[in-house]
Amino acid sequence: MREAERRRYAEDEAARASRIISTVGAAAHIYARHAGQVGERPPAAHLARAVEVLGPRFTAYFQALCLSGRRVPLMPLTLVGDAGREHGFFEGIKRDLDADLDLWAGVRGLEEKAADLAKRINKPVAAPIAIPVDIQDRLLERDRLRADRVGGAAGRGAVRVTPETAPDAVPVEEPETGSKGMKTPKGSDDEEEAEKAPPPAPEDAAKPSSDDNDEPPKGPGKP
Repeated sequence: MREAERRRYAEDEAARASRIISTVGAAAHIYARHAGQVGERPPAAHLARAVEVLGPRFTAYFQALCLSGRRVPLMPLTLVGDAGREHGFFEGIKRDLDADLDLWAGVRGLEEKAADLAKRINKPVAAPIAIPVDIQDRLLERDRLRADRVGGAAGRGAVRVTPETAPDAVPVEEPETGSKGMKTPKGSDDEEEAEKAPPPAPEDAAKPSSDDNDEPPKGPGKP
């Protein structure tokens, strides 16, 4: 049962992507449907005019709007023959094309998801929206800047541990000067060994010679 539901969901997703990412004529019907949600229904000829002026770039952006579920801007197209409104609409679309990077990024993710679902059910993959090259470059640049900001924030938050800032750091005392003019750090291994060493033995005269120790003691009356 769960497998059937998953398959049906995948089919619906692939079909939805295929319906939306199609031709300008199909997009015009979707545009009219979106416009009807707010009581406005400008003719599809206005969409054709936008495609004529802005080219396939506008078509891709419009399909991206539909795919994302956003409503298309309607106000400039509600008045027929108003050159000022028409010009304002085109200028607004141009700004959206250049600034709406989140929409393009979201569409790219949706397309990848729809293509993956279509492959799972052995359905043809819908043609992807042709994201303009400059938009792709700006998306890559934005991703790079975000990665740099995250890396910089992580670097600023890290505490650099030095001998002075270490938790077990102790004040370093000045080294003392030995008898030969060489600096010997206080508390060094040489000094500790010198303190633990036994006192020096008496002069060699007080020590028995090795020859005396090798010969046995002579008794009385023996040469």
